[in-house]
Formats: sequence, C-alpha cells, structure tokens
Amino acid sequence: MNNTGNEKKQVIFTHSAHAKTDCAFCHHKAVEGNIYVGCAAKGCHEGGVYPGVVEMLGRLKAAGLTLCTATCKPTDVVRPILEEQGLAPYFSFVGGASMDESRDNKTDVLAQPVMQGKRVLMVGDRRDDMQGAVNCGLDAAAVLYGYGGREEVAPFAPVFMAADCKELTDWVLRPVDELSHS
Repeated sequence: MNNTGNEKKQVIFTHSAHAKTDCAFCHHKAVEGNIYVGCAAKGCHEGGVYPGVVEMLGRLKAAGLTLCTATCKPTDVVRPILEEQGLAPYFSFVGGASMDESRDNKTDVLAQPVMQGKRVLMVGDRRDDMQGAVNCGLDAAAVLYGYGGREEVAPFAPVFMAADCKELTDWVLRPVDELSHS
C-alpha cells in the first residue's frame, strides 16, 4: 500500500487499533435483552487514544487515503466515542455491528459495500481482525501496540506488523518499490 498512483486507497482501522477500548462488556448481551447497554453508557467511554494515533490519522488523511473504522461494536455506540476522542473527523465511514445482531462479526462488517472495490488495507490487533481480512480477501497489517500480540496475529500472515503508529504510518506511505514485510 502506498500513496502513489491514481487508484483509490482505503485504510480500515479496528476500534482497538486506535482507541484503548477493548471492553469485554461490549461483547455480552445485557440481561434486559438490550445489547451493549453498559458499553454505550460507560465502558467504552473510559478508554483513551494510543500515543501517536492522532498524528498517524492526520498524516494518512493528508496523503489522500480514505480512512474507515471497522468494529464489532454497534455503529451507534462507536460514533459518539470517536467524537468525544476527537477522532471522528478522520474517518469517512464508521463500520460497525448492527443493533439487531444481523451484522455482528468482523467479516460481516468488512463485507459492507463501502469497504469493497478499492485497494484496502485492514489494520487490526486481534485474531478476528485478521480473520475478517482473510475472509474478505483484504491485505491486513497488524499493530502490536493493541490488545492482541504477535502470537495472536502471526498465523494470519499479515503483510506488515507495526510496533507503533509511526512505524505503521511510514510503512503505509512508503514508496511502492520498498520491501513490504517486516
């Protein structure tokens, strides 16, 4: 992935690749049957943004890349979090789960038409991020500063593993003739 040429390029970040919010509560139904009640009210609002994320998103957007986010948390829960963290302006599309659970896994989120038909790089830190990319035929880069680790993502053969935001940004923006694997 590079920033040269005429084809449209898109970078999709998982929520936990830019925000310190891998709230386990988000992945469980509340007793009343209302999904994600705790997450929307409190849980995911307690996290912060990883060091270097704002600079990374700014550089990638300034380079002309379309930035999206893909999460298994419901879109209606994630948008306010992105706004309060000051990250919403960087993303052209927020892809998330549906409140009715008809779209509730990373593959389904990534399969949305807006995330297809362009040169796409999925950036994530967990097994489901990598599996979703594989299932959708997308290249994936792993970030090692998130909740997952090398052991979790390596079996999916990501095209790059980044230790931090600067390393990921430099790799995405590198000239096309440079080596593509770390």
